[in-house]
Amino acid sequence: MKGVERLLDDVETIMKSNRFSISRIEYPDGGKKSIDIVASKDNEKVAIKAVSKIDKVDIEEISDLKKLSIATNTTPLVVAEEIVGDDVILEKSGINAISTEGLNRAVNGEKLFFVRKKGNIFVRINSVELKREREKLGISRGKLAEEVGVTSKSIYEYENQTIVCVAVNVAEKLVEVLGESILAGPTDYQSSEKLEVNTTSKIARQLNEMGIPTTDLRRTPVDFISKYRENTIFLTREDKEGKIFKKINESEKIAENIKGLMIVIADSQNVAEEARRKGKEVLMSSELSKIPEVINESHRNN
Repeated sequence: MKGVERLLDDVETIMKSNRFSISRIEYPDGGKKSIDIVASKDNEKVAIKAVSKIDKVDIEEISDLKKLSIATNTTPLVVAEEIVGDDVILEKSGINAISTEGLNRAVNGEKLFFVRKKGNIFVRINSVELKREREKLGISRGKLAEEVGVTSKSIYEYENQTIVCVAVNVAEKLVEVLGESILAGPTDYQSSEKLEVNTTSKIARQLNEMGIPTTDLRRTPVDFISKYRENTIFLTREDKEGKIFKKINESEKIAENIKGLMIVIADSQNVAEEARRKGKEVLMSSELSKIPEVINESHRNN
């Protein structure tokens, strides 16, 4: 076993060799961390959790990855050392897990991967591309169903999801008729879930009441993600461990790669003043109503 640090080195090498900008996330300290690497290239954004074994990813880490994905249209990936093969995807509560070899194939544009679920093998199909290719070729759902050997209802269901897993023999026939563009690789990730707003935290509750949908993250330097109009806001709150500036720096890595505005929420004037001296956007915890004003000002400055 390589160990997670070696695994992260491999992931970093793969992403950089494919011209991704990447940042390693070093907060929280220790092993309990939802995001190890964020990477971006053009409009592609990826958040990666690296583990030796897929069962080491727990429910809070999966939850953070999903929330980040829904709020920011970022692809969440688990890269696991135990996965053998460059064309295999395992699913962990809806998140794709692949090997480093699989990651290399995926970022190079390869689409044919086999999904293992409950002892069966499937292939992922991009529903949007399936419908586009069928309509471009002028084939009715009924005719496609006949050629593939499924029902018209099945074709309808395939086209009205985001990514669908189909049996290997069905995928082969779909590709034969429509072409390989309908295949979906592990980085083709589209969630149909809605952002789960948080109502237990005082900050999140206040923002949600202001009409700014907000959810919380548990194991990242970012404490909250908010959506205001077309803007993504990453909120980082002053911590009690005296590591606020490390936390801020790590939050900025996420905001820069995922394209959002990072705001520090300070409880003390000392932290607020120091953060402002370092050029950060800062609000006191009693000033959350000013978030729209901060966003508008940021747009004017940019």
